[in-house]
Amino acid sequence: MLAKETRRPILKPEIQKKIERLSRAAWYSYGVHRLVVTLRNGQEQPGVFVAWCKEIVGVQGHHGIPFKLEDVVDVRLM
Repeated sequence: MLAKETRRPILKPEIQKKIERLSRAAWYSYGVHRLVVTLRNGQEQPGVFVAWCKEIVGVQGHHGIPFKLEDVVDVRLM
């Protein structure tokens, strides 16, 4: 097998809409926001990089995503 099938880390539509409301002036880099996400249990995860308002492309200080996508309930700028 040359490549395994992977599921892209796409946020829920309601979270995408919250990110879309942020100004492009808030971009960390072209098309990327650096955010703090709030999880269902109230815990916050800073340093989450989200591309084009929908896909998590990295989390600062982590290899992979240290939380479940379905647990994200809110986002805000860092």
